[in-house]
Amino acid sequence: MKITRTLLAVLSVTILGIYACSKKDNVQGNATIESSSGSSAKPGELVSFKFNGLAKDGAVDWKITPAGNVQIHSSGNTATVIFSKAGDFVVTAQSGSQQAVQRLSVSATGSSSNKVVSTTASLDGDEITLVPSFPKDSINYLLIRAETKKDYDCLNNFLVSVYSEASNAFTLKYIGVEVPDASICTAGKSKAVATNALYMPVDGTYSFTIKFNNKDYIGSVVKKGTHFNFTWSYTSGVIISPQSI
Repeated sequence: MKITRTLLAVLSVTILGIYACSKKDNVQGNATIESSSGSSAKPGELVSFKFNGLAKDGAVDWKITPAGNVQIHSSGNTATVIFSKAGDFVVTAQSGSQQAVQRLSVSATGSSSNKVVSTTASLDGDEITLVPSFPKDSINYLLIRAETKKDYDCLNNFLVSVYSEASNAFTLKYIGVEVPDASICTAGKSKAVATNALYMPVDGTYSFTIKFNNKDYIGSVVKKGTHFNFTWSYTSGVIISPQSI
């Protein structure tokens, strides 16, 4: 089953600072970031970024602060992001000595001038593998990278997830694969990926639930210093590997 819906903001417009003042912010070298959004965006809006300032090896490190409530799919010097909740965010891209920073204000009253039709592909019959890690500069976050087993249209597709937390309990719901409109689709097929950041500032045991294809997968994760250990009994549907880092 496929559901067609409208997503805002895809035509790339160069913005040096993503607030209304549109100024450069903490730029190293001649790097800039092109953004598909104006000075504001809405929760759930698709925002694409392009980094102009590649080092010789072509590698780009993308970072969004704060890391919670953000879905990001990056490929080289481009990144597609969904901000699931309102707030003020800082997007940083770095390649070698080149760095550029943009700020984005996300609110329910935000607006964008461009609209693009995308398609949400069903995850029926698929499986997801979760790969945990943590950022080099912080042990307060646990990153969960989810990847589908199946391939989907467009190399720049991404897995759509809904994230929630309450009282040391985390829930991630994977609801489909967002396939971009033909006007911005990168031709080909690839697995769909989503990365979410779980905020875990103190040691302890946290409940961990995945909602996928009308089934709840329930386990837990224990944080002790720089070590994270999952209790996860499932060997199909949703797999966690490795279960200890």
